[in-house]
Amino acid sequence: MNSESTNTEAVSASVQSQSAGDIAAEPAVNADRKKMVKRVGAGLIVLVLVLVLAVPYIFHALSYESTDDAFIDGDIVPVSPRVA
Repeated sequence: MNSESTNTEAVSASVQSQSAGDIAAEPAVNADRKKMVKRVGAGLIVLVLVLVLAVPYIFHALSYESTDDAFIDGDIVPVSPRVA
């Protein structure tokens, strides 16, 4: 009987240690999940900001043509050679 009670105590002790290990591992999993949720949330916020700023710029760029030197204001002066 003594060996049976020792086996039962050993089994119950191992079950308790596994349960304690599971409980200790659970906060680490929750912390990792919270980090992932924060990163995904930050990524979504950045994506929304980029879209909010980029879409109007792209629509404007597609609607209007832009040139750097479309018109030069100046005087027209004829240049002719002198014949001596």
